[in-house]
Amino acid sequence: MEEQIKIAFGMETENLLNKDHFGDSFFFQIAEINFTKKIILLSETIQNPHRDGDKSPGHGEGAKAGGIATLLPGVQILAGHAMGTNVSKMKQKYHILLFKNLDFNVARTAILSNLGKILEFVHQDEKKITHIE
Repeated sequence: MEEQIKIAFGMETENLLNKDHFGDSFFFQIAEINFTKKIILLSETIQNPHRDGDKSPGHGEGAKAGGIATLLPGVQILAGHAMGTNVSKMKQKYHILLFKNLDFNVARTAILSNLGKILEFVHQDEKKITHIE
């Protein structure tokens, strides 16, 4: 059986991770990591209606974290450049990967170069934050 996990990248543009907090991403790029084939398949793009603005709860609001979580069914990992004040809430449900580089292709390459570490990471019961470069 092939092992796959879903990951949500917090995006600013098609090619860049969001430079601000994950919850302020313009959209989320959902991908599936296939550990057997050693590939990342992009599956869907989800606009973020909870981004700070007129229609969303304010920065750091618990309702914002809950709203974002409802957009990401089946996702096991949140990936981005930075997390905000809701990181402790999000860490109860998701593993979190952080990247220094904003380039989406660099982030995907880093994941593929660290598949063993990622697989071990998602099989831990305790949700954690890790940095991948």
